[in-house]
Amino acid sequence: MDYLATTLTVRDVDASLKFYTTVLGFEEWFRWEQDGQLQAGGLRRGEGRIILGPARGMSADDLARRGIGTGVYIVLDGDIDALYTAVQGKAKVLTPIGDRPWGDRTFEIADPDGYRVEVARTL
Repeated sequence: MDYLATTLTVRDVDASLKFYTTVLGFEEWFRWEQDGQLQAGGLRRGEGRIILGPARGMSADDLARRGIGTGVYIVLDGDIDALYTAVQGKAKVLTPIGDRPWGDRTFEIADPDGYRVEVARTL
């Protein structure tokens, strides 16, 4: 497998690209525009990929439930404590940083669309 990408439906592709690049240190992988409108965008960090697309054709009920039960688990090699400090005030913290029984040190934040983003460092 060359890579596996998670696709998230978002309200504002540009705002989500900015969140993942500035708050979590992802690199913008691609940006697809058509007729002057941003249609989708991609992010990468290490071997991980996230594709962001607009919420077209979804009912109001589906839009309201969009982030419920969906999460992204990101494992880093870097300093997770420094990243946790850096996200303070930039993202809503759902679970404070701590060591977990499965052997990871993690924290969890919400992205602008309510998706749960858990950041981990293997101990």
